[in-house]
Amino acid sequence: MSKALPSKPAPSQDNILAFVHRYNDLMRVRDSTDKLIEGLERALEQETGRLQGELHSCQIDLADANASRRELEQKLSHTESEMLSLYKENDTYKVGGSGGDSGRCAHLGSDAVASFCATCQIIECLRYVLIDGDGLLCWQFQDAWIRQGVEGGKKAANALRSSVARQWADKSRDTQIVAKVVADWAGLARSFRGYDLRDFATGFTQGHVAFDFVDIGSGKERRAEPKIRDNTRWHLRNQNCRQILLGVAPEGSYSGFLEDLFRTDPAARDRVSIIEGGVALTADLKATGANTTRLDRDLFRADKPVERIPVHAVSAAVGRTASPSGSVTSSGGGANSSTFSYAHAITNGTPPPTMSIPLAPNKPSPRPPRTSPHGTTTNIPSPSSPSSPQYQKIPPQQPDWNPGARGLDEPIIVNVAVMDAVKKRKDTDKLCNNHFLRGPCAKGDGCNFVHVYKPNAEEINAIAVLARQNPCTHGQDCENWECIYGHHCPSIRDGVCTHPYCKFDEDQHPPGTKFTLVKSGR
Repeated sequence: MSKALPSKPAPSQDNILAFVHRYNDLMRVRDSTDKLIEGLERALEQETGRLQGELHSCQIDLADANASRRELEQKLSHTESEMLSLYKENDTYKVGGSGGDSGRCAHLGSDAVASFCATCQIIECLRYVLIDGDGLLCWQFQDAWIRQGVEGGKKAANALRSSVARQWADKSRDTQIVAKVVADWAGLARSFRGYDLRDFATGFTQGHVAFDFVDIGSGKERRAEPKIRDNTRWHLRNQNCRQILLGVAPEGSYSGFLEDLFRTDPAARDRVSIIEGGVALTADLKATGANTTRLDRDLFRADKPVERIPVHAVSAAVGRTASPSGSVTSSGGGANSSTFSYAHAITNGTPPPTMSIPLAPNKPSPRPPRTSPHGTTTNIPSPSSPSSPQYQKIPPQQPDWNPGARGLDEPIIVNVAVMDAVKKRKDTDKLCNNHFLRGPCAKGDGCNFVHVYKPNAEEINAIAVLARQNPCTHGQDCENWECIYGHHCPSIRDGVCTHPYCKFDEDQHPPGTKFTLVKSGR
């Protein structure tokens, strides 16, 4: 009988549980791995979509850039071709001068070039008007324009432009007119004492977009003539400049300039003309052979103008000694009051110390006619009495001294009898300086002086002399050329201040001045 084999031992409960735990751990790890893989796949899909979108945009931009580049290359090639044609056309102009215009653009087929050449055709018709204001305004310009201030300047600009335009009204092309007036405003203000010259200059500049009134300052080195000469040479170099009109004074030194210009550039003779006014050209200017142009009569005076001191002479006179002058007695004659200028009161040169000259009984005032507060213009009356009135220049002497930037105040010629009558008014019977010299008094009824009165021109001069006895608060820094007050002591005679109660400071007297009354502080 065979022996029975032993049976395998049954797995214990603990081993089974251990396997279960290990299986559960493995499943948890597998689930975590699956989630990680799913997350990575989602992120990868999102990033891939974004990159594909950017790639598509870049491809579109690249296509646009290539198209734009090709278009710009075509435009550049076309523009270079046009520029080459224009360079050749410009060389043709330089060689051909100002000859015929037909066929100039025949070889240019581009519409853009044709349009450009049409524009050039207009620019070719530039006409320049260069005016020496220091001379022309003094000698030939209508005083009425100056007297009207801003409106007069605008009217003068429009009249000048219209007159120049009519000179070429029969031409087929439009004319562009450019005008420039160069002048020493301060000097002109002295020559046109009493007129609103700065307002006139403003109106002239505002009258047209291509019109300018330029202040070149004062001083010998700043005169208008060099500016006119340099501007003429400059514009002659412009091939589009067809004509230059020069408005110059008869006393200027332009003849030498024109002779030199025509000698070095013979073609300039056909492009430069001199404007003729009321004053005939000097023999020197005529000898240059320059063309002349006479503009409308309403622009420049047609009669012989009043002799005025040129602006540069006015400026230079500040540092010179004026002739001492005592009383001037008139002895009859037929002087016309309309032909007198305030500039007669400015000395020029050094005449004898004392002189007596015959003056007309109806001697006019050295100050221009002025408008009273009531709107009426007062002129100097013609004395009808047989006795000859005496006139005196105040101050009687101009010292050889320059008080500062403004210079010496211009003398005023007064009627001695009228001056005495005005000085005799006392206290509340005195005539108000501000009211009669500058317009309605700002104090109105609060002023203690006389307003209700109509002084004649000689009384106005007397009031002006008395107002000069009061110092201007701005002194030599005063920029108002119509200022009624004094800017230095007007009572100097033979080195002595003759005013016993002079209100001016010591530095407002010439060096070494002696005083009739010693004041405190001196």
